[in-house]
Amino acid sequence: MPCRPVLAALAAAALAVLATVGLSPAIASAATPYGVVSGSATSSATSVARGGAVDVAGDNFCPSTSVALTVVNSGDTYITKTLTADSDGSVSTKVTLTKSGTNTINLTGQTSDCNGQSQVLGVKAR
Repeated sequence: MPCRPVLAALAAAALAVLATVGLSPAIASAATPYGVVSGSATSSATSVARGGAVDVAGDNFCPSTSVALTVVNSGDTYITKTLTADSDGSVSTKVTLTKSGTNTINLTGQTSDCNGQSQVLGVKAR
């Protein structure tokens, strides 16, 4: 099965599971510590001024597949990007955080064995 349909189905299933168990992005954001929450994702900072940018990176994704990046603040997903993992399964991008408070950065894609993976970061914008 091609990776893109699988990735789309995986992302939809993950959102459905969160909704089913009653977890909203606002609840997840409120409890998010600053720095890596899960996975091996990294950010260049755990706190920036509002409007500041952070470099975000993740690895161990299935090479050449799509990785969804979302940024959630107070239950509002206000940034979405689609990245493509390189031949080593790594992604990186710069994200400008325009909302104050805890910004939860999610990288969701397929692991190097082509199973689902989500990596989560918490970054505070002042």
